[in-house]
Amino acid sequence: MIQTQTHDDILTLVLTRGKGNSLSTEFLRAIATTLADARRALPRGLVLTSAGKTFCAGLDLQVALALDRAGMRDLLEALYAVGRGLFSFPRPVVAALNGHTIAGGAVLSLCCDVRMMCGGEGRWGLSEIALGLSVPGWAVEVARYALPRPVLERVLYSGRLYPGYKAYDMGVLDLVPDESELGPTACDLIVKFTPSVRAFSDIKGRLHAPTLAAMDEARADEEAWLDLWFSDEAQARIAAALAALRKK
Repeated sequence: MIQTQTHDDILTLVLTRGKGNSLSTEFLRAIATTLADARRALPRGLVLTSAGKTFCAGLDLQVALALDRAGMRDLLEALYAVGRGLFSFPRPVVAALNGHTIAGGAVLSLCCDVRMMCGGEGRWGLSEIALGLSVPGWAVEVARYALPRPVLERVLYSGRLYPGYKAYDMGVLDLVPDESELGPTACDLIVKFTPSVRAFSDIKGRLHAPTLAAMDEARADEEAWLDLWFSDEAQARIAAALAALRKK
């Protein structure tokens, strides 16, 4: 489900699950394990990308819809482990988005230090509200760190999916390179960010510490998120979304 590549001490993680790289508990745990291994190895930087035309379509709704409350709680815990692992990684983390980056996928991209998406048909967006769902509290804290307030409210309240050029204009994306330049540009940025990796790590740790504390504290409200997930409205909207996907 994950391929790793190392070049010039820069580690690239390639998501290869298929199915739009949608996030199941198993997949998320595999990503978390890979991040833990990377933290022990401490490369100069980390690039997060994927195979195919979708970076990550969010939660695997077909699998998640069949889970009971305990199973969904496990899924949320696994999602948090990956998000926190990315946000606290002590080296530069670049999200090289090669296509659609939606809901949980967009959350993971916000956990990275830099976001870039290749031009084309790819869309970026926090679409949870369209399914009658909220965004987990810890993810709101990450979004609060990464995005200016007017943009933050716009992407959270609307649930819209934005083309790359629009997300760039809004300040969600830092760059929109050609697809062939996605990987090389990510590596170049890591080199520019790390004239001293020790100094970078110290600065990043200090910058991120208040948000990490807020993320940990926000996990206390996950039961409220689960209440929304299991509400009749959300369950009906999720089922309808899955039915629409099957027709495509």
